[in-house]
Amino acid sequence: MALHATSPLGRAIALVTLLCMITLASACSAPPATPSAQPAPTELGVQLSWVHEYSSSPFYAAAKNGHFAAEGLQVRFEEGGFNSAGYIDPISQVLDGNADIGMTSSSSLIAARAAGKPVIGIGNIFQRSPLAIISLAEQNILRPQDLVGRTVLVAQDGANDSLLAMLKIQQIDPDTITILPRTSFGVDPLLNGEADAIVAWIINEGVQVREAGREPNIMLMSDYGIDTYDFVIFTSEQALQERPEQIERFMRALNHGIADVIANPEQAISYTLEFNPDLDQAGQLQRLAASLPLIRPANTQIGTFDIEIWELTQQLLLEGDRIDAPIDLERAFTKAFVSAEETE
Repeated sequence: MALHATSPLGRAIALVTLLCMITLASACSAPPATPSAQPAPTELGVQLSWVHEYSSSPFYAAAKNGHFAAEGLQVRFEEGGFNSAGYIDPISQVLDGNADIGMTSSSSLIAARAAGKPVIGIGNIFQRSPLAIISLAEQNILRPQDLVGRTVLVAQDGANDSLLAMLKIQQIDPDTITILPRTSFGVDPLLNGEADAIVAWIINEGVQVREAGREPNIMLMSDYGIDTYDFVIFTSEQALQERPEQIERFMRALNHGIADVIANPEQAISYTLEFNPDLDQAGQLQRLAASLPLIRPANTQIGTFDIEIWELTQQLLLEGDRIDAPIDLERAFTKAFVSAEETE
C-alpha cells in the first residue's frame, strides 16, 4: 500500500525526516570547539656584554628563527657597553635582578666568585679566545721570539697577564721587549709606526688592519698555550636552583642559535642589523667570519667548557694579583646544558 504525504502516517514520516535533516544541518554548521588557552611565554632578560653587534648574533638568531618561542620563552635583550653611569657590568645587572642571564668572561666570573658573588657559567659561545698579538706583515713578526727588541702595546690586567704568561712559557725575558700600556682602541699605533705589535682581538683589530688596506700577521695566544673563555653565558646560583627548567630551555634555544650562525653567517648579520641599523653590514660580516673558527673548532661541542682553560684563567688571575686565593672551579660553571650535538 502506497503512503501519501496527506495521510497521517505519511505526514509523521515527513516530519521525522525533516527534523533529522535540521539536526544534521545544525551539527554540520556548529562552530568549532574553543581551543584551550596556551600558557603565556616565560619572560627572560639577557644582559649582553657589549652593544648590539656580531658577537651577540647567536642570541638574535635564536630569537628571529623562533628557537626561544619554540621553548615557550619571550627573551628581552639589554644592550651592554657604557651609559651615563659608566660601564654596564653584566654580573651586577644579573645579581641586582635587572636581568636573568648575562654574558661575561671566565676571568670576570672567577673574580666575581672570589669576591663572594654567586654567579655560575652555564654556556659558552667561543671555544677559543680571540686574543692575539697583531702586527703588520712587513714587520715579519711570525713567532713570539720575533718580539725581542720590539715595541708591544698591551692593555692592562687580563691582556697583560696573558702576554706575560705566554712569554714565560716561551722562555722569553720580558725585559728584552719594550712593553707599553695600550691607551687607545683601534690599530692606528700599528699603521703610523708607534708600535711594532699590539695585543688585541683577531675579530676586531685583526679585521681593522685589513680594512685599512694592510696585511696583518697574527699570533693567537691560544696557539701558545694561553686560552680563556671571553663569551661565557651565566646566571645566578639562585636562578639555577629555583628555575633550572627555564635555564635549560633557554640554553637549548641558544645552542640552536649558535648552530644557525655557523650555518648561515649572512642571515645572522642581517638579524644583527635589525637590532643596530647603524652597523656596517660588510664590516660586521668580516668580523663574524673571523669569529667562526673560534666558535666551534674541530672536535668540540657547541657551548662546552674545558676545566683546563678555567684552571689556566685562574692561574693568570693569581699571578696577576687580581684574586687573593683560588676558588673551587667545579662550582664556577656547569656543563649540564652543553649541546648534545655530535663532535666533528
